[in-house]
Amino acid sequence: MRGLTAEVVEGFAKQVAAGMTWQQIFAVFAEPGEGLTIDPLMPAMAGTYSVKDGVLRFVPGFPPSPGVRYRAVLRREAFPAGTLPSSATLTAIHREPAVPENPTTIVARVAPSSRV
Repeated sequence: MRGLTAEVVEGFAKQVAAGMTWQQIFAVFAEPGEGLTIDPLMPAMAGTYSVKDGVLRFVPGFPPSPGVRYRAVLRREAFPAGTLPSSATLTAIHREPAVPENPTTIVARVAPSSRV
């Protein structure tokens, strides 16, 4: 997340120091497949958080999987008072490109190497 003011970043740091986790502030979820319901009790993905030069960065503990949709949520209630004009939680969606279903290798012929 880019463009955070020094006041917001400092507010987040104070909340973490007071016992709030980064996942309570900014959480990333792997969403279930098409037609499945999102479980509100699903834990956020494991990973590391860092803040530098107004950028809040999440690096997942495991590489993203092809075809999976990821939802990042920056919770409204985590912002220091008066620093976020909207009352909505900020959400972003990212989908890793799916692996092509067509095979990239085709066996054209099999030739025996010895008498059968």
